[in-house]
Amino acid sequence: MEILLYILLALMLAAVAMLTVMLIRQGKAEERIVDRLMEELEDDQRELRMELTDSVHKNVHNLGSLIAENQQSAYRAQSESLSQLRRVMADMGTRIEQQALHLAQSLIDLLQAIVYHLEGLCHALVDCALKLLIDYLAHLLQPLIIVVLLFLSLNQ
Repeated sequence: MEILLYILLALMLAAVAMLTVMLIRQGKAEERIVDRLMEELEDDQRELRMELTDSVHKNVHNLGSLIAENQQSAYRAQSESLSQLRRVMADMGTRIEQQALHLAQSLIDLLQAIVYHLEGLCHALVDCALKLLIDYLAHLLQPLIIVVLLFLSLNQ
């Protein structure tokens, strides 16, 4: 019986050894699986980093393009605003010139009216002076003629 016990003990030890070997193999297999999964995970992370980097580069490039387009649009809008402002300023200059010409023409008309009135006044004054001179001479000559006639009649 002792032999049986030894055989049983040997079988149990063999079973334990086999179980230990199996557990070690399973542990190693699990380690390999974990290592393989870690490598796959690292590969996936590397790929994701590369994709993310590419995506960031593309987005930065697109953003740069958008900024350039917006700058060009802003420059165009500013250029259009400046040309419109130049047109408005030119129109204002033309209107100011027209108003200045109109004002000058009005001043000329006013001065011509003053000149015509002064000419009329001068003509009236000259006419009055001539009439007064003629009438005054006639009035002065009448008494002088009377005095001369009286003097002549008295001397006779």
